[in-house]
Amino acid sequence: VLGAVMNINRGNPAEFEVAVDSWPDFGAVLTRHSGKVLVDDCYRSMQAAFYRDVGAYRALLETPGCLPWDSAFYIIGLQDGVPTVSQDLAGTKGIEVAVSNVYFYVHPDRNSMPEPR
Repeated sequence: VLGAVMNINRGNPAEFEVAVDSWPDFGAVLTRHSGKVLVDDCYRSMQAAFYRDVGAYRALLETPGCLPWDSAFYIIGLQDGVPTVSQDLAGTKGIEVAVSNVYFYVHPDRNSMPEPR
């Protein structure tokens, strides 16, 4: 989300757009590429989510036109509520979703790590 906002502040060469539940005191943010996206374009159909309040995230996704429920898309987010809320809302629309977990680890001293093989 931060990367998309920084891109927009630098002239928006990657053509991102940002949806928020309210401004300037937002509770949820969704960033994505603007314009028409081909169904099989997994990079341009990606949405990034961040929330301060999971209820605000749910309300944002429920907003008509916020997500392209009629085509394939991805939502990425690091908070526990992102897959839970997204899956719940898709279920109310009769849409089956797949959730993938990705784990990110940070080593405290990268200089002590072994050389990659």
